[in-house]
Amino acid sequence: MAQEDETRVIPQEDETRVAPSRRWGNPDRVQLGLAFVLGVCLTLAVGGLIFYFADLEVRDDSKRAASGRVSVPNVLGQSTYDAEIELRTARLKPRNDFSARSQNVSFFDTTVKLQSPPPGTRVKLGSTVQLQVE
Repeated sequence: MAQEDETRVIPQEDETRVAPSRRWGNPDRVQLGLAFVLGVCLTLAVGGLIFYFADLEVRDDSKRAASGRVSVPNVLGQSTYDAEIELRTARLKPRNDFSARSQNVSFFDTTVKLQSPPPGTRVKLGSTVQLQVE
């Protein structure tokens, strides 16, 4: 019997490239998605802080309302219009005393020269604040 040559085929290692895993998709899109999620989370966190501190201010106002007293804001040097808005916002009643010179002057052109009670004084809600304007 003739002896046959046994030849084995030994596979040669060829350069194969490993394809990126498609489990998570395109890596650039994954990074973009993570950046988006992180941005949304940061936006919600900042918004939450804003609402938290705004709520503290509202609670402070409600404490003032519960005590029935507020501090008189400083409106010296402001226009009569702006001063009245600020006093009404503080739940106080403005009362204007116009000087003789300002009788023919527009409401927006006059400024507060004196106020009584003085700024920072604690008064009852709805109290009248006297404004002398020129």
